Amino acid sequence: MLETNLDDISGEILGYTAERLMSEGAKDVCFVPIIAKKGRPGFILQVICEKEYSKKLASIIMEETGTLGVRETIFKKHIAEREVREVGTKFGKVKVKISKTPNSPRIKPEYEDVRKIALKMKKPYREVYDEIMSNISKV
Repeated sequence: MLETNLDDISGEILGYTAERLMSEGAKDVCFVPIIAKKGRPGFILQVICEKEYSKKLASIIMEETGTLGVRETIFKKHIAEREVREVGTKFGKVKVKISKTPNSPRIKPEYEDVRKIALKMKKPYREVYDEIMSNISKV
């Protein structure tokens, strides 16, 4: 995980930096709100990546945000078994992610599929999501 504290930075720069990091190999990017030095509002930028991307991504963080340093922490991540399947719904085929956790499997429609249907049908995302979930809970 790469991490740095940021203050005195615009939301546009944060958004652009997150997009660039994701396109360059980051697995996840998040901003945690904090109170930084001198009482200024700020963020902790956290980037999860594979070790081979850490140097390149740290360089991007410094280049895009102006920060003078990036912390790197090596950690172990426990990942649930998962698979993606296509299931039939009243909207047509929809990809769903099935994750197997110790307690029970979880099923969730893929965001992009729900988004495309909601836009095409001019319906709220939540309505389409709920309708798909009521059809796939039996998978």
